[in-house]
Amino acid sequence: ARPSYTLEAAYTPRPGGVRDERCP
Repeated sequence: ARPSYTLEAAYTPRPGGVRDERCP
């Protein structure tokens, strides 16, 4: 995750069911 990404956003389940943990 990029610095602009918060942990809250990174661990929020996306509509597709994929957590944006490592996606830029």
